[in-house]
Amino acid sequence: MREFRAVFGGEDRAIKFASADMKALHRRFNFESPGEWLIHKVLGLNMETWSLKAFDIEAQHALLAVGFSRGGKPTTESYVERLWDDTIDKGGSVKPAIWAAVCAAFASGAVLGEAIDWEAEAPEVKKLFFARTAADAVKAMAETTTPETTSTIAASYSGASQPVPASDSM
Repeated sequence: MREFRAVFGGEDRAIKFASADMKALHRRFNFESPGEWLIHKVLGLNMETWSLKAFDIEAQHALLAVGFSRGGKPTTESYVERLWDDTIDKGGSVKPAIWAAVCAAFASGAVLGEAIDWEAEAPEVKKLFFARTAADAVKAMAETTTPETTSTIAASYSGASQPVPASDSM
C-alpha cells in the first residue's frame, strides 16, 4: 500500500486508514456513503455542480486525527486543532494534509471496497479542492466539465454505498 504523509503543524506525519476507521466515522457522522462524505463534507465540493461549498471542519479534524493515529502517532482531535492553528498562524495551508487523508482513505479500500489511487483517479477534483481563489475554482471547473470527466468522477463518487466490514478497533 502506498504511504501517505503530510507536514502538519510543523510535524511530518504518516496517514493511514482501515475499514474499522471508516466504520467508526460512519457511526459518528451518520453518512450514507463514505465517498460522498469525503467529497461533500471533508473536501467541501459539490460534484453535481462542480463547485466549492462549505466543508465540515469537525469532519476534517476527525479524519485527520484518525488518519494520523492509524499512521502510528496517536492523535486527538484537540491536538489536530492546535496543529491546524499552528499551520495557519505560520502562513501554511491545511489542504495538503486533508487531501493526503482523503487519498489514504480511498487507498485503504474502506471507501469503495478496493484500493483506489484517488489522486490518479480524480486529478480534476484535486484542482478544484486546491483552488486558492474563486477565479482559480472557475478555471478548474471549466477544465473539468467534459462528459467523460464527469462520468468518470461520478462513477467513482457514487459507487460507495456498501457497508464496511465490522471491527471493534479505532
